[in-house]
Amino acid sequence: MKKVRTNHQKNNVMKIKKPIRNITSLEREIYRLELESRRLEDKIGDNYKYLKSNFPSLIAGSAFRYAAGKSVKWTILESIWKNEKVQDGVQSVAANITERLAAWVKRKFGKG
Repeated sequence: MKKVRTNHQKNNVMKIKKPIRNITSLEREIYRLELESRRLEDKIGDNYKYLKSNFPSLIAGSAFRYAAGKSVKWTILESIWKNEKVQDGVQSVAANITERLAAWVKRKFGKG
């Protein structure tokens, strides 16, 4: 657990390297934080550009990792089947078939 704290402290931008005792050390710390801010902005920009240019392949890779052990076709069918609109459509079709079958039985056998 101590290692986690140490890593967190190293990544903490707000952690002051040296105590601030005068205006010069304050200005140095402000400059250091501004540089760190620019570095992080560049890193976020690079990550965004990478995500934007590689989004389809990242999604496909994620889907295939999820499907490990299952066939891709089964995974696609499973995700389609779990869709709420698909479920509503299936229920609607089943209700329509049931009504028509009941009407046919009523006409054919004269019961009801």
